Amino acid sequence: MEPNPGDFQMPPGIQPYIKLHGSCNWNDGPSGGRILIMGGQKAVSIGQFPILTWYHQQFRNMLMRPGARLMVIGYSFSDAHINDAIMDAIKRGDLKLFLVDPAGDRILDKRDPRAMIPDHPGPLLDTILPRIIGISQRPISTTFNSDIVEHGNLCRFFG
Repeated sequence: MEPNPGDFQMPPGIQPYIKLHGSCNWNDGPSGGRILIMGGQKAVSIGQFPILTWYHQQFRNMLMRPGARLMVIGYSFSDAHINDAIMDAIKRGDLKLFLVDPAGDRILDKRDPRAMIPDHPGPLLDTILPRIIGISQRPISTTFNSDIVEHGNLCRFFG
């Protein structure tokens, strides 16, 4: 697929699913290269592709909406540009989060567990943890297959 900047829009009444780092089947028309950002310096690389720049701005805008909710599924909280967008929305708005990760809220703790003297918890724990309104540590495959209780928990988040 070759994203067309003229088609960039977010139709009303939809649940957005935003690919902040592109997709393996997207290509950049002029160069023919893939639009898929991996590794370091993601914020710089994103700026090279209009679709990814637009998606990131849409992501930030949606997080800042009154009553915004974000379900985070399997994200490591290792990308500064995404973490900054989430933390900005928490500090300047009322964003609430639901985490889906086997590590639960421990995914926010970036301190070295081998350190003899524990470091300060850090901005992720300090900022994001108080805004978490739900956590699922169960496999998503069972949540949407046989675990009706956990499926109900996820559905209530969107309620």
